[in-house]
Amino acid sequence: MPNTSRVLAGLLAAAAFGLGACSDSNSPTTTPLNAASAQPVGDAMASTADLAISAITPSVPDFGLGFPLFSRGRAIGGGIQFAPPDSLPTCPSASNLTDTDQDGVPDNATWSFTTANCTQTDIDGNRSVITGSVVVTDPGLTAGYDLHLNALTAQFYQTGASSPLLQLVMDGAWALRGTSRTLTADQNYTFVLTAQGQRATLANDLAVSFTTTGPTPIAWGTPLPAGNISISGAWRVSSSRENHSLDLTTITPLVYDDACGGIVGGVLDARGTGGNVRVTWTACGVHTNQYLPAS
Repeated sequence: MPNTSRVLAGLLAAAAFGLGACSDSNSPTTTPLNAASAQPVGDAMASTADLAISAITPSVPDFGLGFPLFSRGRAIGGGIQFAPPDSLPTCPSASNLTDTDQDGVPDNATWSFTTANCTQTDIDGNRSVITGSVVVTDPGLTAGYDLHLNALTAQFYQTGASSPLLQLVMDGAWALRGTSRTLTADQNYTFVLTAQGQRATLANDLAVSFTTTGPTPIAWGTPLPAGNISISGAWRVSSSRENHSLDLTTITPLVYDDACGGIVGGVLDARGTGGNVRVTWTACGVHTNQYLPAS
């Protein structure tokens, strides 16, 4: 399975730095796609597909272990390192974790991150702070879970600074449902990254589906077996200078290989003003990006 923190870092770095973000607050409503869009938009599409794999993994993210969207010391962009609080016994504080039907999904659990409990300072005086909350609920007899991110915010402050050098704010929700052969995830969420004066936004309103292609069934709490993935819906990636409002469409099912832990084949299009950006996977984690002008 792909490392979610690396996926997110790559996606947001592509959006923030690849799309030419700057401090200018004036951005066009929609920026037409062109040949120069292929690389940054295509890379962000590929990372979105990897993030979708994490969303359909048949297990509940354990926020009780810390902040799973980042790994310690992972570079986010521009050489910035973010080390999230991971050794604070009171971060986060959890509400009732009762699991009535013992299926691994709590009935209705909230993990709360606060400045008081979730601030960690390294030996150089830099501070990492997490605030906001995460709610996970059990949909009942149907296998799966519902997840809500409520202003979940990660900030990194350099020694003595009053403003964060890096800030990531996450809001939204997704719902995972599944059987022994299929999984579906409805996603509607935003990530807003501000780093070194540059700002990037990723907004997803996507439907993700997964169907097994081999004899191994889907089992809760185990790695995802081999299968095909389809992604469709509204997708927006923007910086201070550009704003691409696009529709993602799966042209050829994305082939997930369990030995690789990622996509090894398939074609995904982002359609918008000016044409399409097409991502084609050719091997484990290897893809090409192509601009297709509007006819």
